[in-house]
Amino acid sequence: MKALNLLVAEDNPDHAELIIDVLAECNKDNIIHHVFNGRELLNYLDSISNLNDGPIMLPDIILLDIKMPLVGGIDALKVLKSHSVYKSIPVIVLSTSAHDKDIADCYEQGANSYIVKPFESADFELKLHELNAYWANISELP
Repeated sequence: MKALNLLVAEDNPDHAELIIDVLAECNKDNIIHHVFNGRELLNYLDSISNLNDGPIMLPDIILLDIKMPLVGGIDALKVLKSHSVYKSIPVIVLSTSAHDKDIADCYEQGANSYIVKPFESADFELKLHELNAYWANISELP
């Protein structure tokens, strides 16, 4: 299983910890960065793309919550998918919202996938394992 470089944008500390722990369990070589909101997400990407000491190590995948403070996930998604460098990074939305409008808005803004976070942590862990397996074993990343 190939290792993934993942960027997790999640403001809920419990959700973030679960996501990070499960993805690290999936593959000990996964690289996982965490930010708490859309502003930090965009600032993080800008900071790593402005490094002049080697190749840019953009994340392979962004896992994005949509209900975050400062800059929400949908607004951050809009910026990501309109940016010449970031638009090819797959963005998977992980949200507690199952509202049709939220789902449609995310796909309209260019989300590559939308996953509703299950209420039960065991179900959430299973989805995260499946997500990691798909992106590490089945899909070809840009």
